[in-house]
Amino acid sequence: MRTLKISLLVLLLSIAISAQNFWEQPFGPTGTIIRTLAVNSGNDIYCGLLYGKGIFRSTDNGFSWIDVNNELTNLSILSIAVNTNDLIFAATEDGIVRSLNNGVDWEPVDNGLLYGNVDQLEIGSDDFIVAGT
Repeated sequence: MRTLKISLLVLLLSIAISAQNFWEQPFGPTGTIIRTLAVNSGNDIYCGLLYGKGIFRSTDNGFSWIDVNNELTNLSILSIAVNTNDLIFAATEDGIVRSLNNGVDWEPVDNGLLYGNVDQLEIGSDDFIVAGT
């Protein structure tokens, strides 16, 4: 019985230790603060940065990154959300922008928004967008 208890204890400790060893340091954008992350259905990762660094995209699980800031007028990104059609929405200090082509180009979509500084974007299962100011 004692051998069984020791075996179970060793097994539990092994599981607990291995469960904590899954984080890896990414090779992401440096020199700023990562404010927000979003992933599309193709597993592309979008990283929103503060202090004028914009949006970066990784297509290889974070090993390499490219900036996708074409036509962005404000590069301080506060939130990113991706809907079920893989349209990407980004909140900046000036409003909300949308990309129809994986971040290659951006267009403003905040017509009627009372406050330009949007802190948080969320998208519901019906693709309804909620913006927190």
